[in-house]
Amino acid sequence: AYKIIGGLKFYERKEIKDTISYLRLIQNLSDNLSLQRIINEPKRGIGKASLENIEELAKQQGTSMYDIIKRANEFELNRVFVNSREFVEVIEELSAQKEEMSISEILTTALKKSGYMKALEQEDSV
Repeated sequence: AYKIIGGLKFYERKEIKDTISYLRLIQNLSDNLSLQRIINEPKRGIGKASLENIEELAKQQGTSMYDIIKRANEFELNRVFVNSREFVEVIEELSAQKEEMSISEILTTALKKSGYMKALEQEDSV
């Protein structure tokens, strides 16, 4: 049994939406909406123009935005390629291991390795 305090406001928090997006992307690498939400959380230097370009390429190629980011060097998106390597490595690792790990392990690992947890801690200390 549990008691809901504060209604759905908990799920409206940015941190909760970001966390859920990490889990959704790990489960489904074609989830463009989740990718767009977290690709620059924490900041990775992938701006709005780059995302629009990635989205257009994904439509042209008939693939996901994640696939374009993963293969950014093939599309001469060198800055995106360099800035997204750590992110791609974390998502790839957790996506491959998702059947062997609990949700809490996946979440903890994703938030730590992506730098999201550190960014939140730094934000709180400011």
